Formats: sequence, C-alpha cells, structure tokens
Amino acid sequence: MNIAYVRVSTREQSPDSQLNALKNFAIDKHFVEKVSGISDKRPELEEMLKILRKGDNVYVFKLDRLGRSLKGLIELLNELNKKEVNLVSIKDGIDTSTPIGRFTFNIFGALAEFEREIIRERTLAGLSSAKEKGKILGRKKGITITNKLKSEKAYRLYKEGYSIGDIAKQVDLPKSTCYRYIKSLSDN
Repeated sequence: MNIAYVRVSTREQSPDSQLNALKNFAIDKHFVEKVSGISDKRPELEEMLKILRKGDNVYVFKLDRLGRSLKGLIELLNELNKKEVNLVSIKDGIDTSTPIGRFTFNIFGALAEFEREIIRERTLAGLSSAKEKGKILGRKKGITITNKLKSEKAYRLYKEGYSIGDIAKQVDLPKSTCYRYIKSLSDN
C-alpha cells in the first residue's frame, strides 16, 4: 500500500501544496496532520504507524514533515525499517527501497549517533570542569517554600497526635519525607 503523510505546522496553513506534489504517486491512503513538528502529540502519524505493514511505502513531501529533530526522525525511520516499510521523501530525493536511499538513511543514523556522542562528551567535560572549580553538582538541598509549608503542617499534625500515614496523606508527601521534616523541625 502507498500511504502519504502530510503535515502543516498551524491550522491556518494549507496542506494543498504537499497533496498536489503527491498526486503523481498512486497513493492509497492520506494522513493529514495540522500540528507543529515539535509536538509529541501527532494522532494522524500514530494512526498511520498502526496500520503499516511489511512492503508498504510511506510518502512525504520532505523529511521535516515527519519531525524537526534529527533524533526523532531517526527513531521514526528505524521504526519504519523494523516494519520493513519504505520511506520516500519527494523533495529530499530519498527512497529507502533503493540502495542509495538506504545509504542516505544510514548516513542519517550515523550522524544521529555522532551527535549523541558529542553531547555526551560535552556534558562529561562540563561536569568535570564544574567539579574542578568546586561547584556542588546535583539538586540543591533544602526545603522549597511549598515543602516548607507542608513540613510545618506535618510537624503540627504530628504534635496533634496524627499517625505518619495520615500526615503523609494530608500533606501529599511520602512517609519518609514526613519523618525527615518532622525530625528536622524537632531538632530545632
């Protein structure tokens, strides 16, 4: 089956130019989405992915219609590959049913892996540099204003004789946190 996925970023935009470009192909089913590419919620894309079968072809006007990030695009291309579904991007000249199309796909995969490694190296270098400068890493210790109010309420309820289980439910905190807050306020 030949399936087209068309996406425009806003409700005001028209998918007509993409649909016109797909007229030259024998498309059996169209999925048209009007949502930003950075959105995680793309129901038409999800529906399309559900119906894909081995040997199907997915047509898009351009790869950026599938997603904005290279990582997200690679994940989607990997999912299509696992289902043995071909991808044809008209403007980008990519057709994964051909050797050159698969080669291009593999280059994208290598670039995504390279990008992940570079980010990892930069993160580790940044952490190392921060440690050398004596910066304290991780979450700041202490009580936020919201949790300060909860801790005071927990302490007050404790003084009134409520059980830790009841206190935890009332202040919406784990029992262990309630114990810690009550202990810290008792020590003061």
